[in-house]
Amino acid sequence: SPPVVCVGAMLTILGVVFYYGLPYTFFTRQFGLFMMLLNSILILMVLGLVFLGSMIQPLLERLFLKVLFLFARRDRHMHKIVEMNLRGHRRRNKKTALMFIVALSFLIFAGSGFRLVGSVIIGLIEQVVGSDISVLAPQKDNLIGLNEFEMRKYLDDYKDGPKGNLVKNYAFTTVRLHRLESLERKDVTLSNLSGFPE
Repeated sequence: SPPVVCVGAMLTILGVVFYYGLPYTFFTRQFGLFMMLLNSILILMVLGLVFLGSMIQPLLERLFLKVLFLFARRDRHMHKIVEMNLRGHRRRNKKTALMFIVALSFLIFAGSGFRLVGSVIIGLIEQVVGSDISVLAPQKDNLIGLNEFEMRKYLDDYKDGPKGNLVKNYAFTTVRLHRLESLERKDVTLSNLSGFPE
């Protein structure tokens, strides 16, 4: 039948794209395409849940009707009328519910996506900068790096010393290797213990 053929072809295409496409994009470092495929997986999951929710809508209507008339016992005689009304307007209600569910799921998906992007940006800033305040020393007159001894004395006074606890913590990082003049010589090689890559 045509629906079965369409579903089979769609599942085959999705399987090939995600089973071979995701590892390929990750291996070739095409992270933009990789994230696009992951987002498309999430969107398809949301759409699948939306269609599943629309399929169980009649059951939810009947359940809601029973719970409603369980508390409104005076209006029990209207149960059949309301049920017939729901049955008569089921197609219209289904379209309205489908639009509402799609809009709500998109809002939830977009909100979670923006929240994820915000946390990723904060994590990236923390990883690159490392703190709220970052101090860099310019290379001048063959002087590389900060005066760590004097800076530690100054910061310790504001950490646990007499000047209060304005500084929560601090750390120093080494100078970047490409700024060291000794590594610019041709007889100096920089590598790991295995010697790969050279």
